[in-house]
Amino acid sequence: MKNENIIIAMVFLVIVALFAFNFSKITGFTPATITKPTVTISPNTIKLSESTNAIKPGEKINIEIKINEGCVDPKFYIYSFRNNMVGTRKATKVYGPDVGDCARVSSRGAKIPCGSSKYCKGNLKLDTIKTTADTYPDWTGYYILRVFYYDKTEKKFVDTKFKIS
Repeated sequence: MKNENIIIAMVFLVIVALFAFNFSKITGFTPATITKPTVTISPNTIKLSESTNAIKPGEKINIEIKINEGCVDPKFYIYSFRNNMVGTRKATKVYGPDVGDCARVSSRGAKIPCGSSKYCKGNLKLDTIKTTADTYPDWTGYYILRVFYYDKTEKKFVDTKFKIS
């Protein structure tokens, strides 16, 4: 191969590389990202005399997850959290919707079960997962509820910190 052909090939590769690395600047198009699901944790038993929503050891907690976009994995994990580090997994909760929670309706008006390995926008009523999880009497301190969701094909997670006292 002649030196002239090698130089032409190198110039061509540099032009293609510049275009590829600056695609969003040149076209003004940036790939969309999925917004994270919104996670809310509250105590299961809220007494009118109590002014705080403190979670007590051994009581159930309410978990509410709003599916904004994309899909949510039905397995939720609770980890201990100390010194700004996620510790060991303490519990796993698997969500199984009731037939009344499903958004799909058959042609005769009956609800269709929607059990799945992931729940996407439109699968559940109001695109909301509502469930409870158990805590144990020896749990005190800070914990994290980890919820996995799918951003296109990539699996990501959102952590929600809560305190048991």
